Amino acid sequence: MRPGRPGSQERRTPGRFDNSPTNLASGWSVHLPEDDAGRLVGLFVQIPLAERAPLPPGTYYVTDLTGCQVVEPGGRVLGRVRDVQGTGEATRGTSILVVDTPSGELLVPMAAEICREIDLEARKIVVVLPEGLGELNRE
Repeated sequence: MRPGRPGSQERRTPGRFDNSPTNLASGWSVHLPEDDAGRLVGLFVQIPLAERAPLPPGTYYVTDLTGCQVVEPGGRVLGRVRDVQGTGEATRGTSILVVDTPSGELLVPMAAEICREIDLEARKIVVVLPEGLGELNRE
């Protein structure tokens, strides 16, 4: 379904997990007339990246974080973001970066104290891991 189609009442708004101070946006809410919506049951609805709604500062789309390199402040590369686990819309909390590292999966909370810098243009996330977090994830 294309925006602006004659007779369409569609409105797109980003769905967000409110994980202040680092917010995560995923999913869309699409509102259509009931007869049009019925044709979409069971299908995936995709929005072109260029047509995504702009997000406020400190809020990120999962697709923008996936593939980012995760590094420590000194430049040591920990791995790449494979996925982001949200806490769900009914539960407030911090989303988790799922990072693939040479020694296995590392789960990194997206708390501001840990994720110090998120540079989407450079595809890089600078993290300061609390003592023991790396070891805890490997157990």
